[in-house]
Amino acid sequence: MYDLAVVIRRLPYGSFILIAAIVLISFPPFIGHSTLMNLCGFTYGMQGFIPAAISTVGGSALVFVVLRSLFSNRLRKWTASNERWAAFEAVIRARGLPLIILIRISSFPPWVYSNSLFASIESVSLTQFTFATLFVLPRIMVYVFVGSRIARLSDGEQRSNMDASMLASFSRCQSHDHPISDDIYQ
Repeated sequence: MYDLAVVIRRLPYGSFILIAAIVLISFPPFIGHSTLMNLCGFTYGMQGFIPAAISTVGGSALVFVVLRSLFSNRLRKWTASNERWAAFEAVIRARGLPLIILIRISSFPPWVYSNSLFASIESVSLTQFTFATLFVLPRIMVYVFVGSRIARLSDGEQRSNMDASMLASFSRCQSHDHPISDDIYQ
């Protein structure tokens, strides 16, 4: 994966490749949103948050619009015949944006199905959906951060520097009989 990240980073439009992939997997039945968030961090470090955030918000809004326009007639018919779904829509309509945000930030349903879920609820507007999606960005930042740390561990040069500084700090601590100092964290 490290070699792939290096290739993407060196491409002049590598971030657009990641953005396009994230937008694509925002559509059902694809999966892998969190993996691609990690790849953004793996490829660009914490700067990978920018393409991750843009593609997360943009991709989910695109899915919402496309699914809503393609299946709105079918959903209206289905909602009219399904009492449970009608009740669910009534709860969403009554509770509004706070409930939408709460469902959006939860880890269930998975990302791609959450996009589809809200596109299928007639009372949820694109503005509400997009605003609720913004509350997912702290979690996206965590995925990007984890990816950036994994990349640091995967980089052979960085890893050897970390190992050398760790060994040096450890040997200094052993020779002076005092607790491990803070310089191993630098």
